[in-house]
Amino acid sequence: MDSSQLQHLHQIGISLSAEHHLPTLLEGVLKGAKELTEAEGGTLYRVVDEKLVRFEIITNDTLGLHLGGTSSESIPYPDLPLFTESGEPNETLIVAYAVNHKQIVDVEDAYSESGFDFSGTRQFDEKTGYRTRAVLTVPILNHEGEVVAVLQLLKPTPFTKDSKQLALSLASQAGVAIENQQLLHDFKALFESFIRVIAETIDEKSPFTGNHAKRVPILTGLLARAVSASPRFETIFSQDQLEEIQIAAHLHDCGKIATPSYLMEKKSKLEGVFDRIDSIEERFEALCTPAPTAEVAAMLREELEFLKKCNRGEEVLEGERLQRISRWLKPGEIEHLTLKKGNLTGEERALVEHHVVVTHQMLSKLPFPKTLRAVAEIAASHHERIDGRGYPRGLKGEQILLQARILAIADTFEALSAPDRPYKRPYPLSQVFKIMKDMVDKGHIDSQLVDLFLSEKVYLPYASRFLMPEQIDVD
Repeated sequence: MDSSQLQHLHQIGISLSAEHHLPTLLEGVLKGAKELTEAEGGTLYRVVDEKLVRFEIITNDTLGLHLGGTSSESIPYPDLPLFTESGEPNETLIVAYAVNHKQIVDVEDAYSESGFDFSGTRQFDEKTGYRTRAVLTVPILNHEGEVVAVLQLLKPTPFTKDSKQLALSLASQAGVAIENQQLLHDFKALFESFIRVIAETIDEKSPFTGNHAKRVPILTGLLARAVSASPRFETIFSQDQLEEIQIAAHLHDCGKIATPSYLMEKKSKLEGVFDRIDSIEERFEALCTPAPTAEVAAMLREELEFLKKCNRGEEVLEGERLQRISRWLKPGEIEHLTLKKGNLTGEERALVEHHVVVTHQMLSKLPFPKTLRAVAEIAASHHERIDGRGYPRGLKGEQILLQARILAIADTFEALSAPDRPYKRPYPLSQVFKIMKDMVDKGHIDSQLVDLFLSEKVYLPYASRFLMPEQIDVD
């Protein structure tokens, strides 16, 4: 083994440790092994579980063949079993043998080898005109001694002692690199699952918002990618930034965990822990039993029915009627029944709006990596307005991150178009677009983003998937 080979091995090891894309990493392992051993072909397998091995990359310079890995050509071969049907270790399949015994296998000529079954290799050779001779099979182990992959190399002449040692050394480095990538993948999968659990918890806490926390990220991703692809914007989001905005979208309402449930689910003006219209009804019934006169009893029952309509938002208690009825109502009941819009008083609305402050507080305490450092800022700014009249900080225009402005539009569109809100009928797209344009005119949301969202029909894949057919009344 000369110094140039050792230097080459060292350089390959450095490049493997720096690679963060698993398919490219695996390509680098196989390519490096071929170069070090002067092999003309090779296959890299991944151990799927304790029972199967999967083809990941197949390459052969003589045939000009490259399947799997970063190639667009898929591998047409099935997974290989590590054990027989009776549960015994598969001793005839060379790859299975290398995995089960954690042992390198060196075959000088596949056609004269009697210890392993090379019938599949012969069939491949017959179809391609290739002649398989020397086969070196090297298991790749992680730090716990588990086989995570297998490297198989082909040469027209037997592998030398130095070649085998170089292949083993590279396999050792590859095991560390593959394991690191697998750990990163597993941590990322765990993190994404945790985020989805939070989103599902938020949706379950507020059943009247349907699947809002699940749908907003889909719309957010569609619009963010459209911004990157549009010449109207000078911003091209990186893959890390796209992941960052998706995570922020999943978590944008996480502060609602601290919002009282009765406010999240409030269907009527007097609803709290219980609907206080029931207390008013009991009070009015008591006044009618016995009533001074039949006329007074009728009047009280008429007023009660009116109050029920006020509670449902069909009427507003004001004017002479307010003066007449107020003596039978408590101050808090009067405040609610005189609301002209919505079911929340100013104090209750402030409690609901506080969820974005809680969102920021929660997310700011999490040690996000550098690639996700803006998650808290994006998530907590989706109720800011272009005109500066939003909340919680009253940011204006470009003081609001572009990602947060994108999230605000996704949040708005989902809320307006959602077909599963029990408290309102689903709006058709034509009405949703009209409301969004009105919000632009009033300085609520970004005009350029809304124009892109509508003109490029960014919403269409989402609408086709989630809206009812009758809602899609525009092209």
